[in-house]
Amino acid sequence: MNARSLIPSIIICIISILLNGCATSQPSRFYVLNVLERPQMENSQACKNESIITIGINPINLPRYLDRPQIITRVNDNEYKLSELNLWAEPLKNSIPRIIAQNLNTLLCADTVIFPWAGFKQFDYRLSAEVIRLDGTLGGQAFLEVQWSISDERAQKILITKNSRYSEPIRSQDYHALAYAYSRVLSAFSQEIADTFKPISQGKSHP
Repeated sequence: MNARSLIPSIIICIISILLNGCATSQPSRFYVLNVLERPQMENSQACKNESIITIGINPINLPRYLDRPQIITRVNDNEYKLSELNLWAEPLKNSIPRIIAQNLNTLLCADTVIFPWAGFKQFDYRLSAEVIRLDGTLGGQAFLEVQWSISDERAQKILITKNSRYSEPIRSQDYHALAYAYSRVLSAFSQEIADTFKPISQGKSHP
């Protein structure tokens, strides 16, 4: 058998390999973070217009390893695993401040906006935060560590600076459970921010 007669067989083999590869490839899955759950929302305080404060949320700094669409999980203290098939539906640098703002609007008498804050010339307060750690092990624990501060915009001074840590069990070895646990630690962070704001804002006067 000469080389010319082998060409059709080779082509058929290549097509078969390509078709089998396409047939067995898995689709990508996309995940989002969620706001406070309904039982927490029902406990939010009712607001009167004159009691509403304004809060601007600065861009939230993230570690470089989180600035990607692929979901990262922790293997051990020195190793992370990147999933090519399990992806964030939006960048975490966008979704995290949005989720925090929505949570605070539920928990506080507040009008909370994120950067860029078009239409707002002056806030009562500004929230700044840097995520030090956000990771988890499938079937293990999710961890959030964040350094954050609250500033009084009119007085131009920092009122409080904190470093906070949270953890939440990841109840199964899948990425849906991971995204749920991340939403829970962000809810806990939002709750701490709200609890910190309440005594600060009680004496706030509005022109």
